[in-house]
Amino acid sequence: EADMGDAEADRLVWGGRVPVAFTLDASERTQAGAEADICYMLVPRYTYLSLCTDKVRKHFGLPASQTKEDEVWYEFRDQALKWNIPVGVLFDCFAATETLPWQLTVHTKDYPEKQILRCPDMAAVEAFYISRVKEATCLKHGSIQIDGIQTQDDKRHLWMGLVQDDFEQFHRVSDKLMVCRESNWFKHVPVRVYRPDPSKPGGVSVQQKLVGSTSQQERTPLTLADLVALVNPDRAPVRALLHGVEPPLSTPLQWLCHHFCHPDTFVHIVLLPADSSTT
Repeated sequence: EADMGDAEADRLVWGGRVPVAFTLDASERTQAGAEADICYMLVPRYTYLSLCTDKVRKHFGLPASQTKEDEVWYEFRDQALKWNIPVGVLFDCFAATETLPWQLTVHTKDYPEKQILRCPDMAAVEAFYISRVKEATCLKHGSIQIDGIQTQDDKRHLWMGLVQDDFEQFHRVSDKLMVCRESNWFKHVPVRVYRPDPSKPGGVSVQQKLVGSTSQQERTPLTLADLVALVNPDRAPVRALLHGVEPPLSTPLQWLCHHFCHPDTFVHIVLLPADSSTT
């Protein structure tokens, strides 16, 4: 029964979506062929905004290929959005209390490269994604010399599972990355913690702490509460969102790594003030 529940959690997490309304910036609608209506999408929480760009360009009649001068970027309430942070994480940081759909503005001019990384093409997104998978794998196992990330076929299946929203194709490979090699525990849990912060590039502060799956002394499982205490030393009341939900703080980090990680196999956590609430 427990295994059935875990498998259901995997599919529910994969199936998470953010309804998004993309609108082309008013000052850019005069471009030849650009349409003025809205592009609606149900965007997977785990994906990147850059993977929406081909559909957005087609919808608004923009050229299929882009140059440095017309590179697409996205904005929410005057905040340029980082393409290399998963969509669901961005939504939880900036719009968890907003009425849906999430209203995003599409730009093709004046790329804010001081705020966000450039994204010239899909190859850049793939290279970023695979490097993040390798980083997470090294944290979990102390090496990337394991099944699931060694061959070009493995990397391609991971990438295409993400791009094509193919749960089965992705998990045929990613499950290999979750097999503990020397014990029942990962060496470290790959985790990234986000907080909205207007003073930071992209409006988000990111913490990446080296945290184990168990306590060193007692070998007891570390929990979400332990992680929150580590990244929140002043003990300010916060809410921890993963894929838009708040798991119990007693949830073991290793279980979250198995079942609540993103396709890059990191656990992405958004911390919000405790007095904020979702709608």
